[in-house]
Amino acid sequence: MGLFDEASATGLRDLLAVVNSSQGLEEILAYLVPKAQGVLQADGASVYLRDTADPTVLRVHAAHGVPRHTLAETALVGYPVVGTAVSKQRPVVVCDFPATLERGFAKTIDEQVEDREYYLEVTRPGPVTINDSPQRSRNLEIARMYRTLVAVPLGAHGETYGALELFYREQRSITHELIDLTVAFAQQGALAIENARLREEAQQRFREILRRQRVAEALRELLAVINSNQDLEEILRHVLTQSSQLLGNDAGAVYLRANEEDSILHVRAAMGLEPAQLAQEVRVGSPTSGLTVQQARPLVCWDLQEALVPDTSIRASETQLEDFGTYARIVRLGARTDPDLEHGLPEPRVHRLATSFRAVLSTPLVARGRTLGAITLFYAEPRAFSNEEVDLAGSFAQQTSLALENARLHSEAEQRMRENERRRNVAEGVRELLRVVNSTRSLDEILDEVLAQASRLLHSDAESVLLLTAGAEGPRVLTVRASRALSAEIIPMRLPVGTAITGVAVERRQPVGVRDLLEALPVAGESEPVILDRVGFLELERIADPGEERVRANGFPRVREVARHYRAILAVPLLVRGREIQGAITLYYREPREYSADDVALAEAFADQTALAMENARLHAQAVQRTRDLEALYRADEALYRSLRLEAVLQALVDVATDVLDADMTSVLIWDKSHERLVPGATRGFRPEVVAEMTHAPGEGVTTLVALTGQPVTVEDAQSDPRVAHRITAAEGIRSLLHVPIVVNGEVFGVFGVNYREQRVLVGDEERVLLALARRAALAIENATLFAESEQSRRELEALYRADQVLHRSLRLDDVLNALTEVAIDVLQADKTSVMVWEAEQGKLVTAAARGYAAESLAQEVTPERDGFVVEVMRSDLIVLDPANDPRLPSAMRELVEREKIQSAILAPIVESGQLFGLFGVAFCSQHSPTVEDRRLVQALAQRAGLAIQNARLFERAQQAATAEERQRLARELHDAVTQTLFSASLIAEVLPRLWERNPVDGRQRLEDLRRLTRGALAEMRTLLLELRPAALTEAPFVQLLTQLGEAIASRSNLQATVRTQGQPILLPPEVQIALYRVAQEALNNTSKHAEAAHVEIHVRWHTRGLDVRLRDDGRGFVRSRVAQGRLGLGIMQERARSIGAELRLRSQPGVGTTVTIAWRAAPG
Repeated sequence: MGLFDEASATGLRDLLAVVNSSQGLEEILAYLVPKAQGVLQADGASVYLRDTADPTVLRVHAAHGVPRHTLAETALVGYPVVGTAVSKQRPVVVCDFPATLERGFAKTIDEQVEDREYYLEVTRPGPVTINDSPQRSRNLEIARMYRTLVAVPLGAHGETYGALELFYREQRSITHELIDLTVAFAQQGALAIENARLREEAQQRFREILRRQRVAEALRELLAVINSNQDLEEILRHVLTQSSQLLGNDAGAVYLRANEEDSILHVRAAMGLEPAQLAQEVRVGSPTSGLTVQQARPLVCWDLQEALVPDTSIRASETQLEDFGTYARIVRLGARTDPDLEHGLPEPRVHRLATSFRAVLSTPLVARGRTLGAITLFYAEPRAFSNEEVDLAGSFAQQTSLALENARLHSEAEQRMRENERRRNVAEGVRELLRVVNSTRSLDEILDEVLAQASRLLHSDAESVLLLTAGAEGPRVLTVRASRALSAEIIPMRLPVGTAITGVAVERRQPVGVRDLLEALPVAGESEPVILDRVGFLELERIADPGEERVRANGFPRVREVARHYRAILAVPLLVRGREIQGAITLYYREPREYSADDVALAEAFADQTALAMENARLHAQAVQRTRDLEALYRADEALYRSLRLEAVLQALVDVATDVLDADMTSVLIWDKSHERLVPGATRGFRPEVVAEMTHAPGEGVTTLVALTGQPVTVEDAQSDPRVAHRITAAEGIRSLLHVPIVVNGEVFGVFGVNYREQRVLVGDEERVLLALARRAALAIENATLFAESEQSRRELEALYRADQVLHRSLRLDDVLNALTEVAIDVLQADKTSVMVWEAEQGKLVTAAARGYAAESLAQEVTPERDGFVVEVMRSDLIVLDPANDPRLPSAMRELVEREKIQSAILAPIVESGQLFGLFGVAFCSQHSPTVEDRRLVQALAQRAGLAIQNARLFERAQQAATAEERQRLARELHDAVTQTLFSASLIAEVLPRLWERNPVDGRQRLEDLRRLTRGALAEMRTLLLELRPAALTEAPFVQLLTQLGEAIASRSNLQATVRTQGQPILLPPEVQIALYRVAQEALNNTSKHAEAAHVEIHVRWHTRGLDVRLRDDGRGFVRSRVAQGRLGLGIMQERARSIGAELRLRSQPGVGTTVTIAWRAAPG
């Protein structure tokens, strides 16, 4: 039966079990290579796989039967032998490796290779090895051990993972059968490799989810500590503790500057360091912490001992770095870092540090562009830091910087309060003002109090506070924030900077006063003001004419209108810490007025206090808001990461938003599976009947507007806003709403919205908090989605594993098709399944296997010529059928669907060897919308069915081919032997009566010939009966078998065969008796056909544990070296002898004859 014997089939089945196992890649390769060597009858085997970092490089991963040193550790894709198999995706063969190496070098790889239809043959060395002496040496060593090399690609589903290489000590005949079996084995091996890698990817994805969760929890805990009441030292110690838990460092320290200009770093917290190892002070620029601060980027040192220069005089400035983009690695470290800061030390401190710690990771602490210090982590063992570890350390540094910045802001606030206290002591007149400024009132209340105090102390008749804002088209303008006793008709709505009086004060950043407004009125056409420099302020002697157009554009009144009510004006800019200008405070007097230095100073004090009040209120509002935001986000994180289920994450999101933003109703709407409508993912506060109607197609309502634009939308009056879907807002009485997008991986996943029954002004705080919640929700949703995908992938893999086990359980086609229908019901929970086979000759589809269908439905034929829909299905990769709404469905099929009560179905073609085999369908009788996973599983089952069908057909063809070959051989034997012999006997019998009458002597001779022919025919028939019943070869005595062979040969030729025995016969093992019989049969056939011998002697000599069989003829003989390998059946005889551990010897000389001897001894024990 050739290569397709039982051992090969068993080997493929064993390998298929490994394909469906849960073993790792290395375990699979350890099994695959020796199995390949055994099944493919090779003397050695190896596997090369693509390098994960560089797919153009192949690396040897496993070998068996081949000395490892003879294999190149790497090979390039495209280069013979394994590289060519991968690049061409075809088998590559070196038939005679020693002979190939003796030929001249080819100029190109293409000239090395010749196409043999079923494979590519490398016929000569090429340009790759011409200048590679080590590879040429390896090639020569391999050629001394092996004659034939075969490499086949390991590919599955369009992906080539590497190549399997086989080594044969003897030259191997490369047949189509060998190539097919080798390719089939390689395909199964590639599937095993692919499955192992898929399992590793799924496990790695799950580990990544767990790692992200741990990191998020640690950062949340750290954030909670930062916002607690602990002091800075306690926070820094907690940072070091958390870093040790997540980054695995054995020690750590935090160094800070006293101020931004300080060149010395001081240790503020440390963990795991002895006093002798810890530098209390480090100069900026000294490695590692000081150099990190100087460069403002992370630095790492993989091994301190390796980086340290033995010469202690080498200074820090000579430290060498290797750039990695966002961070750098110290490759050479100057030990003499800070001699002036290490008084009394016998050696640099870093040498003592390196005795306990080998690796260092230092990250700068940066806040608002200022480098405050560094956090440095120490490891006891050498460590090659990954980008992920550096980034995680950066996250810890950011949180630490936030703690430092909060401490700084707190310190500045305290400093500001002390300055206020000093001013209260100095300026008795503003004591009440300071009380108001430092009160807990709102900013508007404080400004009202400031203006009232200004009126009382500065005797002004009216006051206003104008704040600086950006105009719609860029120029800065002033708008009124507070006023007292100012006539409504003269309050400026928008005052451009540089105009009137207050605008000039803001532009010049100095107090500006007008003694008598009537005298300073603008003159038409004079656009520039007249300004005099006075002690402590600028006097505006002439106001610039703003022009009618500017007045109309900005809505501020002409100065003459103001002069009707007030005669003198003093405007003082509001400067925060003397630098940042926020606006101005303006004092109005009904009478002309002179301004003394004290008046201006007191007005500036009021302005300073007003600016301070505004800054304090702003900072306080920011701090309060930040605290609220952090609390809300902490609560959100705690809720969002409580579960990895998407439904739970979305519900937690709406619950947190409802509580934090005090919303009446909250919702998260997400795209449906077809991405055509937004549907509820989670809601709170809505009635169930409203939720049932809460679906939106593009163009319907604010929700889809947010989803399509990716921008937040605020609606303060839903009743009058045309963008709102009123069927929802009217049903629930919603007046105001805010919707923001949830963006996951750069795409809008859904829309997050809060809704209020009372109309309210939604300022930026709500939007900021909602966006922050949406960003956190996006990460939680991504984690939940990854978890769901990994779970789905796991379920799909398990389903496909079960499918492979069932589909490949039998090699009979009917069994495979029935198994497909059964496994589809099990895996997809379908109600009905069917497989229809395409009968090309009859032009119709015939049901070959089905489950769940009525007999009359199965009897219905489907003819594509009459049914265009069937043609469409046959030409498609996948069809999802909705019988109720699909107009393509023909009437006959619609009747079948209605009869079987099918609600939905999925149809997929089964392709075998590139040709359509049939259609695979699954149907559901209940309401079921096939998911993407269902479609993927149906396609995967169809693909696997195609492979199983291909295997079954290959097995069937192999059996048919073997049967046909055996019949042809027996027919030839009957024709060449028994038929010819009987024909000769019949001729003799026909002439014998006449011959006897003429010459009785000749008649007796012909009678003897007739007896000899009939005995030979009987022997030939017995021999053929042995072939038809192989068991008889082991049941008959061995010498009897040889006697029959001799008689059969004598009957069809003039060759006389004599059988002699010597010794006591022993019982031979069945495989030994068959092999010896076949060798003797081949030798006698050669003698009959080629030797021209008259006599052959068969001598059997028995031994206690074996026997010797010698066949010697008196023919013409031959020269052994002139007979090609494989001629005269010599190769087959040698293989049969080796298979039973026997020794075959052949001697022949021209004119002397030929002797074939085979000696067999049983193994000891």
